[in-house]
Amino acid sequence: MRKIIILLSIALTFLISFSTIFDKKLDLNGDNANYLTYAHNIAAGHGYSALSYDASYQPVNHFPPAYSFVLSLFMRMGIDSIVFFKVLNGILMLLVIFIISHITARLSGNDWLGLSVGVFLALSAPMLHFATMVMSEMNYAFFSALCFLSLWMYADNQDSGTTSQGQGNSGQALTPWYRCPWFYCAILSAVAAYYFRTMAMACIFALLVFYLVRKEWKQALTSLAIAVVAYLPWVLRNKAAGLESRYFGTIMTVNPWRPEQGTISTPAEFVEKVLKNMDETVVKAFTESLFPFVNVNYNETSSWLLISGALLIIAVMIYGCFVNRKFTWLLFAYFVGNIGLFGLWHGGNGIRYVVPLIPWIVMTFYLGVAGVVRLIKVKVAKPDKSNGKNAKQLDSKGGALQLLALSLIVLALLEIPSVKLLAQQNRQAYPPAYKEYFDIAKQMKRHFKGKHVVVACRKPELFMMYAPDICARRYAFSDKPEEVIRDLEEHNTDYVILDALGYSSTGLYLYPAIMQNQSRFKPVMQYDNPPTYLLHFER
Repeated sequence: MRKIIILLSIALTFLISFSTIFDKKLDLNGDNANYLTYAHNIAAGHGYSALSYDASYQPVNHFPPAYSFVLSLFMRMGIDSIVFFKVLNGILMLLVIFIISHITARLSGNDWLGLSVGVFLALSAPMLHFATMVMSEMNYAFFSALCFLSLWMYADNQDSGTTSQGQGNSGQALTPWYRCPWFYCAILSAVAAYYFRTMAMACIFALLVFYLVRKEWKQALTSLAIAVVAYLPWVLRNKAAGLESRYFGTIMTVNPWRPEQGTISTPAEFVEKVLKNMDETVVKAFTESLFPFVNVNYNETSSWLLISGALLIIAVMIYGCFVNRKFTWLLFAYFVGNIGLFGLWHGGNGIRYVVPLIPWIVMTFYLGVAGVVRLIKVKVAKPDKSNGKNAKQLDSKGGALQLLALSLIVLALLEIPSVKLLAQQNRQAYPPAYKEYFDIAKQMKRHFKGKHVVVACRKPELFMMYAPDICARRYAFSDKPEEVIRDLEEHNTDYVILDALGYSSTGLYLYPAIMQNQSRFKPVMQYDNPPTYLLHFER
């Protein structure tokens, strides 16, 4: 009955928060538009591809294909609704919370601590924000959580000394590992997570460490073999299409949005990039994940006070990993893998890359706090010779830990202002600059129906959501106007949009090219508030 009450409490908290912040609009993040466009192309029979300037559909590998493929399945059934896709993400987020709450309760031996973690996650504004986008974060988080749950069940099966009939079996596994369904569920979930987000390399790494620490060499090798075989089709497809991984290219890039800054050429530059990424993801994003009321500015280098606080958070999380030795190295390896990938990738994305990791950050932090309280209790509650009670017996009653768990819910309630702010932001209409941008797309869709047109703009993904049959592509990011013009010519560009969306690339790259070649750009449409132009490009 208690567990039912806990699940209902978590579900009710989530339903209230999710319905409060729910946004029916397309998010202005270009990636969610890409996912939808690729899904439409798959559903239309063009494969995982994008419309090219030559009117053909060319293979893409911008993201792993799983999320667009899943969306395409619904589209084939006639379900093509952004609201529906967002609701699906919300359901996945709730399932993630249930799994993390359950694992927390099992690791700590305290259901109430599981409740406090569940309530905290149900009120996590960053997770709610991404759950109401058509993005892959919740899918990735779900399959990662399912992998960890499967490993827990696998360990229970293999370490149990009791059969399903309750009879002892001298510590033998209930079933051989190669016949245990949880073994296969774990690795297949990790592979599925990878096909949603490449960051799942950390999940596969943690899974292998889990088996290696247990000295289960056959399980580790079999899991590695399954992962490699499952990954091969994606590798071979990209190789056949002549596509290279954008991730490896980005690792050595100083700033992918400012290509003129070049690539990293010295160890010092590489270290500087890693430290900057660590500051953004670990110091700031970890802090924001747990304490949303702390003012975190991603545009400034963290103060020593914030860094010290983040180090304390990490110390508590590490201690939380050691609360239950069954999961210690699995959790530790998962964090190490993720943090390593954070350091190699590019910055400028705030908390985004950390969002799928928030459930594990919260869980290990709460476990660490509970572990510290338990440790203090054991030190303080010395054996009482008069009644024979000792610290272990006192701890088994769980009174202090239950009180701690319930008090931690107060920390979760401090997230409510962030949830209210997110709800207020989601209720706002699109900014005028985006309204004008989308209106140009709608006008062009009507005017050029049945014709192949190429338009160069800053956010082609969003443009094509309103004009799917027009090939929208990004202009060249070059501070040399002649290279921008050459790129427009080579890709048969018909029109150019000079927008006011607020991206620096417009002023750095497109505007100088237009000003130096004004005779080649003829105004077709113009908006005044803010200034936005559709220009015909004369090749």
